[in-house]
Amino acid sequence: MKVYILTDMEGITGVVHPDQLSIEGKEYNRARKLFTGDVNAAIEGAVQAGAKEIVVCEGHGSMRNILIEDLHEKASLILGPAEYKSYCQIIDLDDSFDAAVFVGFHAKAGTEKAILSHTWVGSAIHHFKINGDVLGETGIDAAICGEFGVPVVCVTGDDALAKEAKETLGQQVNTVVVKKAIARTIAKCYPPSASSKMITSTVKNSLQDISKYPIYKVKLPVTIEIGFYMNQMAYKASQLDGVERITDRDVLIKGDNFIPTITKAWQAIAQSLLKTPEWMA
Repeated sequence: MKVYILTDMEGITGVVHPDQLSIEGKEYNRARKLFTGDVNAAIEGAVQAGAKEIVVCEGHGSMRNILIEDLHEKASLILGPAEYKSYCQIIDLDDSFDAAVFVGFHAKAGTEKAILSHTWVGSAIHHFKINGDVLGETGIDAAICGEFGVPVVCVTGDDALAKEAKETLGQQVNTVVVKKAIARTIAKCYPPSASSKMITSTVKNSLQDISKYPIYKVKLPVTIEIGFYMNQMAYKASQLDGVERITDRDVLIKGDNFIPTITKAWQAIAQSLLKTPEWMA
């Protein structure tokens, strides 16, 4: 069995505040250890389930936050920024994988009482729709996995994320709630000693019978709508071929196949974030 573990940081045990999420934050180094701990717990669950190959893909911020020197020896780790990835968080995924596990995920932008909720780029994206459905990173990434025939069997994060995962992927998907959100940066947290046991046990059980999990597939042809917070972002994104500006802040991308369309969507987001040269401002 070959398992792909996709990771993010906002849904990690004990992480509740932006001060923990990047190198500028005072609690960043401590949070990296918590991040690595949750990932190791998931790896251990996959090992106990009989996985022969485990690939961990870093998907947060700089995408080099996990401490490889402390990583479980049974896994390999993909590190490196989103600028070289076709669709933000995922790379090197193919149909040779039997299952995917999402560790440390968060709820979509605008979710009430969810820890650090956003979608892909928190400073830019107000909403992200696929075929009219507003999705978060769980749904977007599961759809990418689905294109390779890979089911998502387990997702870890806060209780708002767990609810979203089941609503999006179906009740069969297993979830691990490592903290219960009270407000955007406040949660009732379980200690790592407890959450690690829950993650290991749930991942192990999730991989016992992969056939029972539906593969999340997007219906074709596909439309992707991206709503930006600022109208100049939509303007910049719409300068790409195939990206139509439909309102001051929204763009639309259409395609007959999902992977090229989601790739174009990520390119549009990257385009929206380009800074205007000072001489043009």
